[in-house]
Amino acid sequence: MIQDNSRVGSNSKGEGDAVNIGDNVYVGANVRLDTCELESFAYVGMGASVGKGSKVESFAVVAAGANVPEGTTVPTGQVYAGSPARYLRDLTQHEKHLIGEHHFEMQQLAQVYNEMTEMTMRE
Repeated sequence: MIQDNSRVGSNSKGEGDAVNIGDNVYVGANVRLDTCELESFAYVGMGASVGKGSKVESFAVVAAGANVPEGTTVPTGQVYAGSPARYLRDLTQHEKHLIGEHHFEMQQLAQVYNEMTEMTMRE
């Protein structure tokens, strides 16, 4: 799920420059993704930036407002925060479970929004 005002892409036009996003990824509002890879169940908080050639592995978290430098890998099960983003701590099992729950909840809210916006004013 990609939230409002997020920028996905790059100004460079080099061969192989692409943003690869796996399944069940959460990208918060106002995020900037340069040519990078987000594996399934990666979580990128609001206002964060993921630099060119970076990788956010499954169940890894980029904290809100963090700036992941070019070529950085955020390993599975770790939280990176700050500018430049650095290792903060490991995720707990409970937090990993919450990532999946959060994604499911956001899908449900999106479905409710879609249903509500299809109604007429009288409904």
